[in-house]
Amino acid sequence: AETITRVFNLGALPYMVAGTFNVVMAQRLTRRICPHCIHKTSVKDTVQWSQALDAFHGLNPETLKQEITKRGITPDQWRDFVTNGMMIEWSGKDPTTGETCIHCGGTGYKGRIGIYEIMEYTDEIRNKLVAGKTAYEIENFALSQGMINLERDGVLKIIKWYTTLDEIYRIVKHKKI
Repeated sequence: AETITRVFNLGALPYMVAGTFNVVMAQRLTRRICPHCIHKTSVKDTVQWSQALDAFHGLNPETLKQEITKRGITPDQWRDFVTNGMMIEWSGKDPTTGETCIHCGGTGYKGRIGIYEIMEYTDEIRNKLVAGKTAYEIENFALSQGMINLERDGVLKIIKWYTTLDEIYRIVKHKKI
């Protein structure tokens, strides 16, 4: 939603922008956890875990179920994170020898993974823009309609064991609807 506001800041008027977009996308790269030196850890009762659970507040349960299925998140992975507060973390150590992990050099990360936010530019959003609604109001509306924002996408990738809470919240701000 802030992308549209930036277009206005460049001098475009709402009625000029109303028919211009189809979708608006944001992306960030986050470090991917090393699959060779991971271990499970409990994050239950931490502020970040609470924020991660709160990221799904207001999301239609059917939309959430579709996202979980589409991403291949198993019921065990979902339950481990949501109910038990379990996720994976890196150790930087080879789990069999205890030596520095040769795959990541002890950093705990190997490669990158993208997190994405895609806002479909619907008639309702067009009408809100023309009516002069703020980016905050438009984003909250899109989130209530099922948009997967950067935070939601990042949390789903945590549950799928691609990255960590620290890594997601290093680059994404928690947004409360």
